[in-house]
Amino acid sequence: NADLLLHEYTILQNSGVNRGTKFPEIPLMGVGGPPGYGETADKKFRYLVMERMAAPLAEIVPILLNNNSTKASSIKIPLGDVATSLFNCIHAMHTQNYLFQDVKPDNFMLATPNNNTSRGKKLSNNNVANRIRLIDFGLVERYSEMASSSHREDAFPGAQLVGTPTYASLNVMGGHTPSRRDDLEALGYVICEVILLLLVQSGGGRKRKGKGGETEEDVLPWSHAKSDDELYQIKQQEMDKSKRSKSTLFSELEAAGGVDVPMGKYFNEVMNLEYAEKPDYDSLRGHLNKIVVAVTMSSGGKKVAAATRGGSKKAAAASPKKAAAAPAAAAAAGKSPRRNPSRRTKEKEQSSQSSVSSDENVENCKKQKVSSRTIATQIDDGMICLLDDSSEEEENEVQDMDWEVLDNNDNDDNVAPAAAAASRSKSAFLKLEVISGSQKGQEVSFGGDYPDTVVVGREPSSSTAKALKDSAKLALTQDDRVSSIHAKFVIASKKNLHSVRVTDMSSSSSDEATLVNGTRLASGKSRQAFVGDKITVGGSILQVKRA
Repeated sequence: NADLLLHEYTILQNSGVNRGTKFPEIPLMGVGGPPGYGETADKKFRYLVMERMAAPLAEIVPILLNNNSTKASSIKIPLGDVATSLFNCIHAMHTQNYLFQDVKPDNFMLATPNNNTSRGKKLSNNNVANRIRLIDFGLVERYSEMASSSHREDAFPGAQLVGTPTYASLNVMGGHTPSRRDDLEALGYVICEVILLLLVQSGGGRKRKGKGGETEEDVLPWSHAKSDDELYQIKQQEMDKSKRSKSTLFSELEAAGGVDVPMGKYFNEVMNLEYAEKPDYDSLRGHLNKIVVAVTMSSGGKKVAAATRGGSKKAAAASPKKAAAAPAAAAAAGKSPRRNPSRRTKEKEQSSQSSVSSDENVENCKKQKVSSRTIATQIDDGMICLLDDSSEEEENEVQDMDWEVLDNNDNDDNVAPAAAAASRSKSAFLKLEVISGSQKGQEVSFGGDYPDTVVVGREPSSSTAKALKDSAKLALTQDDRVSSIHAKFVIASKKNLHSVRVTDMSSSSSDEATLVNGTRLASGKSRQAFVGDKITVGGSILQVKRA
């Protein structure tokens, strides 16, 4: 959805000092270089330019193992800098009154190493931690308005599952609306995965059984679950405070140098938070700063080859938007990436990787043939290597990005010439369509040559307010749960970029609530919506669509 680019750009633009430190940097207007956001000359495509990322978060594991390697077979890796850097990214999002809502390893990346770093030189863990960036803001939402201290309401037990179930909090999986505590619980699972991957890649950890056999990245005890229900049940058992002595996760954390203690305190504090309670970020950061992982190197202290999730080439190529500062494309029309209610499919091939020295890695980089499908990935000493994955084209083909064309006449071929001409005589930007309820299929257009405001209700024309007099009306006369004047939709446009401000105008009863993507609006309150979002009014569900 192209409007998500505007959503992400707006957040990055307002991030201040967090840009380039916790979030990707973007070019700013009037400072030279390419524009950070805009549209192509033919006005058919939108793009977002951001700081080029060097590698997925998973590649921090071999970097840490090599940075801390010694001649001894047993080493201790201070993970506090990395864990607190991940934590600070989420804290920065919360300080802007936003929830990330999809905290997982794939949404963290490593920025390009500083040019002042000498090649072949071991970096401190702090230097590596400073390269961590939080990316992909498609699911980011406000938990409270900037001018108000009130937290958004919990729609338990019917809140929509948001994020990726493997890392989602128990509360979110149990039907609660996400809040700050849930971002932090999900972050705890990400940190646990990094710890367990350190054990696995050092040769001392245990791989999990997946559908295709043992898979290195499936290290959390519930990663192998075949359904969300099974995953939820296993996660509940593993995280039960009274049964942690029998928990596989905490047993493995204990074996990693006793890190079950700081992680246990972190989880206890996070999982004891009430829905709208503000976390004690300093206290939680203090627990994470104490993490020191003890591993036994099966390679006798030799360097460990970089191995990303599912293979370095595949991981780096998986998301062009996240890997390079290039025009970022929107998702296919009608497929809103703002919600991820189903568990992600994990069908990744095994990749056997041997230990190689830094010099060998550098030499391999020089021998690589650079083509139009060349991608950047990081090797173990912090250098950037260009890898050509054209030999794997059939298996790991990088699909063309699906750009959203800003043309309102896509369907004219299916319309009679006279009707097509009539439709072009008066154009709209967006429309509201009833996709569920007694009046399914009914729709109303707004923006462009149509009014910028739509009033929805059982008797929307009954409004005497001057501001609503010239608005478009969507009458849901057959829905008994809808108020006479239930909700107001106001389009906000900037060139060809559109969003909608949804305001609840109903009574406060639960049957007449207005919900945006499952989040209930208090009476008189507003929330921004984008193309593809769903709004519940009474017993009907509306969807914002491009006209």
